[in-house]
Amino acid sequence: MDTITIEKNIIDGLTNNKEYYLSCKICWNIQNYSKVNKGDLLAVLTYNTIEERRVLFSKSKIVTEKEVKIFSPIKGYIFILEQGEYNGLYHRFEKTYNNFIEEDIAKIENSIGLIFSSVDDLLSYYYDCSHSVLRKDPYTNLNMIEWNNDTELDLDYGNSFVIDFIDSKCVCCINYDEKLHKGDCFSLLFNNGNVIDYLIVDKPTKDEAHIFTLYQEDIDLLMTSSLVSFRICYHNHAKRPQAIFLDDDCFGHPYKDKAIHAYIKSRIDAIHKLIPDYQFPRRSVLKTQEKYEFNWCYVYLMRDDTNGYHKIGISNNPEYREKTLQSEKPSIKMLACKKYPTRKIAESIESALHTAYSQQRLRGEWFNLNDADVAAILETLK
Repeated sequence: MDTITIEKNIIDGLTNNKEYYLSCKICWNIQNYSKVNKGDLLAVLTYNTIEERRVLFSKSKIVTEKEVKIFSPIKGYIFILEQGEYNGLYHRFEKTYNNFIEEDIAKIENSIGLIFSSVDDLLSYYYDCSHSVLRKDPYTNLNMIEWNNDTELDLDYGNSFVIDFIDSKCVCCINYDEKLHKGDCFSLLFNNGNVIDYLIVDKPTKDEAHIFTLYQEDIDLLMTSSLVSFRICYHNHAKRPQAIFLDDDCFGHPYKDKAIHAYIKSRIDAIHKLIPDYQFPRRSVLKTQEKYEFNWCYVYLMRDDTNGYHKIGISNNPEYREKTLQSEKPSIKMLACKKYPTRKIAESIESALHTAYSQQRLRGEWFNLNDADVAAILETLK
């Protein structure tokens, strides 16, 4: 790790003359988490100063604007600590202190950015929880963890996912920007079709955080699969929002999956370190799964050979659906279909595909897909 700093003479000049410091603006030439080379222009710092002698002996003020170019000291991946415009330099690093432990502050006291040799090193540093401590609540005698790092995983604007350790058990906290009620369900969809449902079982509280038990299966999914989207199903309500798909910007950088894995690994490693004998609970599973009759539902891809258009849909009986369509138009053929244990899961996959190719939609479930699109869908429905 290397730091990107403002020149010491500028820092000293501004901090020693706070009352005469007007403004400081940092304009970054690159985006956060970008790969940079040594010598690349990273940012331009502009600041205004007042000639102190004039201020003391005259009502007139001579304001001087200065510009400083900041170049990358090494090759690597950049993490921007400070950006924008500030009213006082002595407030500049307040935000930084929340994310880093005390011994690191001395290293980055005057820095506006950090550069790491790899993305993994950057994310490990940013989500590091190794200096968290365990304490007991004197009233309940239950274990609590005081995290040295309060970062969260931002699912979307105003919505976030947090792993915590409360009342001697590991939980996930979901902060949602709308009020949820008993019976509502918060669902996470993964690229392999798996879904995690968190059902609201208690009456709503005043705050927006909803706490759920974190199971070993949840951790395994979050660590090995790619999170695609989330949605809320409201109990006995007509309003049922569409799935919210997570693009690269939702986590603030283009390394969504790496960020999720780094965050979870850091939190889980800290829990194991502080409470070595803690066992994550497992979701209850049916001992004789073959006796349970799933309501199988299929996601299918069909093609109309007369015009080359494709249909993405779901059906409990895709063969019957194919024959029904062929009775109207014999040129329609089934290319692929994949079964899922419930219609709810199949609908999530169908919705994800419809959203992914929304720009190629012709009408309803029919799309004008190219060969690459078809190949990707066939791979998805293997």
